[in-house]
Order: sequence, then C-alpha cells, then structure tokens
Amino acid sequence: MHLIGDSLTVTGYRLAGLKDSKAVAPSDKESVTAAIKQIPGETRILFISHSVAQNIPAEIQHLREHGLIVIELPDLSGGSQDVVNKLVREAVGFDIQPKH
Repeated sequence: MHLIGDSLTVTGYRLAGLKDSKAVAPSDKESVTAAIKQIPGETRILFISHSVAQNIPAEIQHLREHGLIVIELPDLSGGSQDVVNKLVREAVGFDIQPKH
C-alpha cells in the first residue's frame, strides 16, 4: 500500500500507522507526478486523496491500466459521494439514486 495526498490526509494516515506515504500539494501536478514515479514497484494498492486525484485523472487511468488498484480517499475538499457513486456505477453498470 502507498498513499499520496494532501498534508492533512497523509498526517492522519501516518498517525494511524501507514508509513509508506507521500504528502504533496494538491494543485501541484509536478510534485504529484514525481511522487507517483517514486512508488515502489511491488506496490499494488495506491490510496490518493480526492483533492490530489482531481488534478491527474489521466495519470490515475494509466496506473489502473497497468494493474495498480487506485482508491480515492475523501478529504476536506470532498469526494466521498462522488467516489461511492463511481464505484457503484462501475460495479453494476448504472447509477443508483436514493428515493426522496
């Protein structure tokens, strides 16, 4: 497992025991790209915070196409509902909307 995210998300996961993590500025695409290149070859799961993932959709798709499981984590900028909807849509093939 490896984590790339904003400093607050990375700090939280480090406190929870995840040592293999890299804090990057969410809007700095160059630092995110550099952090991706530093992912150890044996890594199979990448956690990435929502704010960071928003700036690199093509890179995330490339990682997935090459066998890496990429899991987007909600952070202060949001992402939780979008991530769940996307996972459900990919699993069942359509959106599921709650009844109001």
